[in-house]
Amino acid sequence: MAIDRMRRVDALIQQELAGIMERDLRGYLPALTTVTGVKTSPDLQQCDVFVSVYGDEEKQHKALTVLTGHRVEFQKKLSRSVKIKYTPILKFHLDTTLEKADKVWTIMSELHINEDLPDHDAEPPTQEDEPEK
Repeated sequence: MAIDRMRRVDALIQQELAGIMERDLRGYLPALTTVTGVKTSPDLQQCDVFVSVYGDEEKQHKALTVLTGHRVEFQKKLSRSVKIKYTPILKFHLDTTLEKADKVWTIMSELHINEDLPDHDAEPPTQEDEPEK
């Protein structure tokens, strides 16, 4: 029961933060920035916000700096729009999941592992193509 509640709180905070960022930080962020996940502590005191920033490391660092600089403003707006016992203290983190996935894919491609995988674009085999039993 408590896990479900925390998931709903996380989803609500993620949705509200994404809206606040879209409305209030337009023009301040150096690149496309997306809230990819939120993890709130069970006591609602802390909230880790994971963001994905499209761009090089310099743009990513600048985006995190801008977000951290607006942290108190975000918390005030969250307290007005999300009715929970406490408004958590936000801490922003760079979500590098997509970059890691891309590296894994590159390594797999270099090792030719994907040659053993079926081609999803190919036509399915017909009965004529199947060997006789």
